Amino acid sequence: MQLQLYIAAAFLAITCCSSKSISELQKEQEYILPYLGGSSPYIPMKNKKFIDLELPETCKLNSVQLSQRHFSRFPTSSANKLIKALYTAVETYKENVGPLNGSLAFFNDDEYKYFVNDADSQLGELTKVSNSRPNKYTGETCAREFGYDFYHRYGSLLNDNETLTVFASDSARVKDTAKYFAEGFTESTDKNITILVISEDASAGANTLTPYKSCNTFNSSYNDDLLDTFFANRSATLEGIQTRLAEENPGLNLTIANVESIYNYCSFELNVKGFSEMCNVLNPDEFTMFDYEASLDHYYSYMNPSPNSASVASLLLNSSIQLLTRSNGNKLNLAWHHDTDINNFLSLAIFNETNNNYMSLDEIDFWFPFRREDFTPMGGNIILEDYTCGNETYVRYIINDSVYPLNDCNNGPGYGCKLDNFIERAEALMSGLDFDTDCEISSEYPQELTFWWDYKTNSTAYATYA
Repeated sequence: MQLQLYIAAAFLAITCCSSKSISELQKEQEYILPYLGGSSPYIPMKNKKFIDLELPETCKLNSVQLSQRHFSRFPTSSANKLIKALYTAVETYKENVGPLNGSLAFFNDDEYKYFVNDADSQLGELTKVSNSRPNKYTGETCAREFGYDFYHRYGSLLNDNETLTVFASDSARVKDTAKYFAEGFTESTDKNITILVISEDASAGANTLTPYKSCNTFNSSYNDDLLDTFFANRSATLEGIQTRLAEENPGLNLTIANVESIYNYCSFELNVKGFSEMCNVLNPDEFTMFDYEASLDHYYSYMNPSPNSASVASLLLNSSIQLLTRSNGNKLNLAWHHDTDINNFLSLAIFNETNNNYMSLDEIDFWFPFRREDFTPMGGNIILEDYTCGNETYVRYIINDSVYPLNDCNNGPGYGCKLDNFIERAEALMSGLDFDTDCEISSEYPQELTFWWDYKTNSTAYATYA
């Protein structure tokens, strides 16, 4: 009950300040959430499989692994620089020429202000009740709700009086997500959660939740020349937006960089305020183009086409397999990090079957299986359930509230994969990969991922976050 009152108070704070309620404003823009290219507040998977989330009654859940991205955040400093430049360009026009017309007319409202009002304390941070306009997308609120729901789904796996230890990579928005998750998780129980922090520095070597940052041979810019070929093809769309806004407002000379920033302005303002008038500037075709571009950029930068991406991903896939075969004594193994790490993991664990049939750079491929918004919106998460039915043990992925069967192993109860086959499959995927060697990890740095196991015996190795 306390959690529900907390959320209601957050909603009230914003509805009192608008002619429309926050729910009305958000309802009007719900249709665009699946097209925000990984910058959307949390939404369930769009391409949802129609499979029951509940296990068959004859099956018993053994353990659960969770890998989750942080929830809604403010833009980073680099993104904010470009977004703020767009705001400034429109404001300058209003001051020097006069009121705006058409889709930018909302700038005429004297109450309208730029959504980042304290850059020093907000940029890159999780949105909270204390630093943004509270709404149902606020990162703090979403993390609490997720933790509350997670406890009621999986909390029975904890023993009485057991303290749950979880892990978060050393980023403020990531640690805060874990913190608010813990508060929601413990809302209706006397169980406790300890959050241990895992370094994101390269010196962490293999003992990390962010392996690409430790990999000396990984280069996220490797395919930039290829990506430029798609970006060049979108010039007609960008120029069309530029022309439309200039026709509505003669003398408004937005640069192409300004036009490109409309999409991110829309996404992040929506994360911070719960809605964004800037989103109304773009039409569905334009959202489709920007959304594909965002997925394409991530895919070629961190996933299958990027050299050594498989070696990087093998570190987290191997640790997941080890948790199934070399138990640390915990039935809940939970971790928080970034979308780059999760998508990189998926490139080996799930999207390996593309066999070099990469996302098209020539045209939008509407049927390609990877879309950032499906897999890693804000708060995007992968759950691995380990369960026994009769005399056999199975595993299955649940991704953003949707059971996600493996294409090549899904004939078990609940569309799971028999554990032995799952392990054999993973070992085949990792064959010939060696994170330490392929990434040229210094011998002075940790050569193995050990935090899941050694935190119990090496209590000073990891800082606590509270």
